[in-house]
Amino acid sequence: MSRIFIVVFLLFLYNLGAVYEEWCSFIVFRVFLKDMVIIMRKKPKILVVGSFVMDLISTTNKFPEKGETIIGMDFSTAPGGKGANQAICAARLGAEVTMVGKVGNDAFGKEILESAKASGVDVSNVKVSKDKPTAVGNVQIQTNEQGTDNRILVIP
Repeated sequence: MSRIFIVVFLLFLYNLGAVYEEWCSFIVFRVFLKDMVIIMRKKPKILVVGSFVMDLISTTNKFPEKGETIIGMDFSTAPGGKGANQAICAARLGAEVTMVGKVGNDAFGKEILESAKASGVDVSNVKVSKDKPTAVGNVQIQTNEQGTDNRILVIP
C-alpha cells in the first residue's frame, strides 16, 4: 500500500470524525519517519555564500532619545551574519557545509571563523581582508513592561 494512499485515507477518516487528530498525526509521522531516516543517511553538501557579522548586543529598558545618554542593562557579543547563521545551522543538522565570505584580519574575524569551524563548517574558502574590518551589527534591545523591541545597525 503506498504511503500517499495511507495519508489520504487517514485524512478522509479524520474528516468523517472516525479518527482522532492525534492518531492521524502520529500515524502520518510514523509513515514518513522511515523516508526521513533514509534521506538523512545521505549527507547533503551545501555551499553558503554570505555574510559574517559580529553582533554587539546592548540591552536596555528604554531606547535613548536624540542626544540622550542612558545606562544600559547588559552587553554581549555573538558571532552571526545571515550566511554564517545558515551555514552553522545546516552543519549542526548534519550537512557537509562550505562557507564562502569575507572577514577582517581582526579579533572579530578570528572569533567568527572559530565559531563556524567549531560547528563543522568548512571555512577554507573564506577570504581575510587586510584592509577592511569584520562587519559588525549594533543590536539595541529594549525590554520593558510594554514588550521587547529592537534596532539593528549593520556596518559591512
